[in-house]
Amino acid sequence: MYLEHFGLREFPFSLAPDPRFLYLSAQHREALAHLLYGVRTEGGFVQLTGEVGTGKTTVCRCFLEQLPPGTRVAVILTPGPTAEELLASVCDEFEILRPAGPASVKESLDRISRFLLDVHAAGERAVLVIDEAQTLDADVLEQVRLLTNIETSRHKLLQIILMGQPELRATLSRPDLRQLAQRITARFHLRPLSRKETQEYVRHRIEVAGGGEELFPPEVIGRLRRLSRGVPRLINVLCDRSLLGAFAQGKRQVDGATLSQAAREVAGRSEWSGTQLRYAAAAAGAAGVIMIALVLLVPHGWRSPERSPAAAVSSPVAPRAPAISGVLRALLEQPEAQRQEEAWRALFRLWGINAREGENGCAQALAHGLDCVRGEGGLEQLSRMNRPAIVRVDDAQGQPRWLVVERLQGRQVTFSAGGARTVVNVDAQTGQGITQFALLWRPPARTRGMLAAGDRGSGVAWLAQRLVAAGAMVGAVAADPVYDETITEAVRSFQRSQGMNPDGIAGPETLMLLDGESAPGTPTLAGAG
Repeated sequence: MYLEHFGLREFPFSLAPDPRFLYLSAQHREALAHLLYGVRTEGGFVQLTGEVGTGKTTVCRCFLEQLPPGTRVAVILTPGPTAEELLASVCDEFEILRPAGPASVKESLDRISRFLLDVHAAGERAVLVIDEAQTLDADVLEQVRLLTNIETSRHKLLQIILMGQPELRATLSRPDLRQLAQRITARFHLRPLSRKETQEYVRHRIEVAGGGEELFPPEVIGRLRRLSRGVPRLINVLCDRSLLGAFAQGKRQVDGATLSQAAREVAGRSEWSGTQLRYAAAAAGAAGVIMIALVLLVPHGWRSPERSPAAAVSSPVAPRAPAISGVLRALLEQPEAQRQEEAWRALFRLWGINAREGENGCAQALAHGLDCVRGEGGLEQLSRMNRPAIVRVDDAQGQPRWLVVERLQGRQVTFSAGGARTVVNVDAQTGQGITQFALLWRPPARTRGMLAAGDRGSGVAWLAQRLVAAGAMVGAVAADPVYDETITEAVRSFQRSQGMNPDGIAGPETLMLLDGESAPGTPTLAGAG
């Protein structure tokens, strides 16, 4: 079609996973280094997370290509929902013979154990990669953890890599999964490409395809980054359609109008929404990207860490809430309280951001330098985190409603829905059952929102300095500290002093408390930031 017109030998934005077109940004190279480091630690878990289409599969493919000879690898793309199904998949991927039909958990574990011992005896090693790990519930993840108990007196026999969407981070920070979290030796979260990285990505693919001209001028790259949100797969879709449009118009370069029209054609409407971005990414993946199984997020859908996406939105059984005070009942009856997207828009307004309608709240946060935390906990936990939050409250009929907690001062909590607000005494809400929340925050620089054993770099240096300032650790901070047992114990000490679960992991809540004074413009429950 447009190859001869632009002087190209082949299509630069094909979705086929051709290694010649591989582009690794600085963060992708860092993610790859984390995977390789994690494998060298001999046993335990490595965690790689990122939004759909940000390059997790690309990084994993590079990692698998760099494994040394004598490495036995099993890759599970779509893990089964039960422990029995997952373990059966592990047996199949490692080519472990098993009887026909369903096998018990014990039988599968025994066979995997014998296999790993044989691999170790042969001087080889075994690596298990589980993609879409955010779909696994706590029971299945606990069974996965038990696989790392297979060991000799000196060596762990299995290295497990968990890949998934951002919800995996929240799941693994839960108290009941702390034993698994403590075994994570390396973790990395992939973020979308920056404007500069987007430009380099586009230029690289055009050069590999034989092009010598600048087909996407700098003034168009900025809009391309905004439309694609920096997601490589969506960049490919938009660029390919834009080149086709420019060819049809006889143009030698893609201009802003052509790019906008390409976006409308792909999205099917006048602008990209969060939902359409995800569906476009899914369609792109189905067209030719291998080693990936997409789970589309329901826009603004509540994702409780231990429940599947479908269960989060379609469970037919809802617990009946206790009696609700009159002022709160009136707020729950507001039309805005029935639509979770309205709560997200209100939360963004507190941060001075005009949220785009129909776009996933957590995904939109990334575009503004923020991160999203979903979790389980009541007002006590929100008070510690000191950030406005969306909370789910069931009304008198057990139907879910979404309110924004704007203030929490003394024993008074301010709830809002739409333009209405009400102040309720905390003591009167002890039986209300506010257990699910979502909030926005700005992670300290280079911490990526979570640090744990095995991490190193400037983020760990910042953490160590804060721990010293908080009195949880003594002594000078090394120039390039490692998140070792000393820092782990200091984190536990700090967490105990704050009434938190002392898991030794510097997750969002711990980092928020250590961050001290909030940056200007940060809304807090205690007052203006």
